[in-house]
Parts: sequence; C-alpha cells; structure tokens
Amino acid sequence: MLVCALDLEMNQPSQKIIEVGYTIGDIYTGEVKLSKGLIVNPHEQLSEFIINLTHISQEMVDIGYELVDAYKEMMKDCETLGVHRQPVVWGGGDVRTLKQQVNEIDSSILRKDSGIWSFGYTEMNDKNIVQAILGAKKLKTQGGLARSLGKFGLNFKGTKHRAIDDSLNTFLIHVELLKRLQVIEVKA
Repeated sequence: MLVCALDLEMNQPSQKIIEVGYTIGDIYTGEVKLSKGLIVNPHEQLSEFIINLTHISQEMVDIGYELVDAYKEMMKDCETLGVHRQPVVWGGGDVRTLKQQVNEIDSSILRKDSGIWSFGYTEMNDKNIVQAILGAKKLKTQGGLARSLGKFGLNFKGTKHRAIDDSLNTFLIHVELLKRLQVIEVKA
C-alpha cells in the first residue's frame, strides 16, 4: 500500500504556505517511490525567523509555484501512483491548512466534480501515536520529529524544517511504527 506523507512550511505570522513537501512510499517494503518539495510563492515578504529556520530564501519563494499549482501537482502524483486517500502527517492540521488555503484561492478545485484527485477527510497523525507509545512506557513525550526518530533508533535525514525532508522522515517513522506495532512485516 502506498501512502503520502505530507508536510508544510509556512511564513510567520501569516501562516501562508511556502513549501509543500510530500513523500510517497510503500509501507510494506519501506521503499520511497517519490519525494518532492515544492517551494510556494506566498506573495509576501518572508520573516527573518522563517528564513533562518527553513533556509528558504525570499528569492526562492519569489520564483516558486503558485499554491494551487503545487496542490495540483501533488494530487496528480498521488493519483498516478495510486496512493491511499489518508495522508500521513507529523502533528495535525497540515491537510486542513492546505485545503483551506487552496480553497481561498480557487474554491472549485476542492469540489468533488472538479476532476482533481484529493485526500479524504482524515489524516494519520504519527506524532500522536509516538506520544501514546512513549507515554505508555513512562518516557518523555515531548520532542519533535528528529528526537522522536532517535527514540526509535532512526536518524533524521536531511534538513530540519524543510517540508521535503520532514515528509521523508515522517514516512520513515510511519513504517517503523507499523513494524513495531507488528501490523506489517516490512520486506526490506
């Protein structure tokens, strides 16, 4: 089964999306089929805090995708590869935020008759699962994605606070959680 791990980076304080990152992978093999980071033009100045945190520059966003085009590209990739409709996220809200901002630009895109494949209404929030497991083991439940990966014997790959890398690492921890919960037997 193929899943899409989704992550967003957003400008502050506006919360406008500046990067859509997604990784499509097979939960049974752990194989990554596709990983993309689409820089989005928010049509505003980036805050210095966000530039320093994400390493995404004003020049990068100024020539970036329009949000609707980034959304369409991601949905096309998901449809083409036959992705399960429930995306995987680290922390809740990214799917809702993405749909809300796309809808504000062009409400016709999210209509069922638009012809554009879309995620369903729910998302799989792996952060909640990790916190439940750690809490049950009476361990600290605080920590971001990189620290949580370490608690499961995995290393963060790439640059923190870049949506493309966060989506990849979300996929990796998702597969690890499924293995540890003995839901799947990964053949890697």
